[in-house]
Order: sequence, then C-alpha cells, then structure tokens
Amino acid sequence: MADGVAFLELEDSSHWSWHSFCKTQYASAHGDEHFLKCHKSVIARLDATQRRGIECEVHDETGFYESRDETQLLASVEHMNWLIARFAAKLSDAYENAGGSSRQVQAEIFRHPDFERLESD
Repeated sequence: MADGVAFLELEDSSHWSWHSFCKTQYASAHGDEHFLKCHKSVIARLDATQRRGIECEVHDETGFYESRDETQLLASVEHMNWLIARFAAKLSDAYENAGGSSRQVQAEIFRHPDFERLESD
C-alpha cells in the first residue's frame, strides 16, 4: 500500500489521541486500478473507524475522502506524480551540473513506468 507513520499520545489524563499518516501516491506506479484499490481501502478503514464511534479527522490531499469522485482522485494523483517527477528530474540535473553523479539522487518516482512522460509534460 504506502508508507506511513502512526503514534499514540496522551492529550490529558483521560484522552488519548492517535495520529497516522499514509501515502498511497506511489501505488499508482502499478496502474490506476491498483492505486484506486489502495486509496479506497484506506478510506474504507477510516469510514469503519467512524462507524464504530471513534472520532476521526481526515486530511486527504486528493479531496477523495469528501467527494468520493474517482475521476478527481485519478487527476489529483496524476498531478502529484507530475510535480514530484519534475522536481526529482530538476534536482538530479542540478546535482549532476554541480559535479555529482545524477545516480546518487534517489526517489521512488524514478521507478514509475511513466516517469519520462511525467517529467517532460
């Protein structure tokens, strides 16, 4: 699915809070259907959590949590991939222009099967 971080903290003597982070963007490197499955499964878990009465504040940078619009979700991840690909390519070029080896710059986006198209769009 995606990289994530979770931790619990005690807000006061009687209230616990849980913070978690999940990034599904790179699941898109395995196709739209795989990405949709991954992102929607995270949303389904959040929905189930709320149905059980656990207060849940969600920040979904794609807007899917609120809209449930798959077209918007796919457009959002395409845009994010484009941004990251352009940044990674420029960083790699700058590193090489400064005398380093561009192969030393590592990023998950370089593994995306459409990286060349994404960075040049």
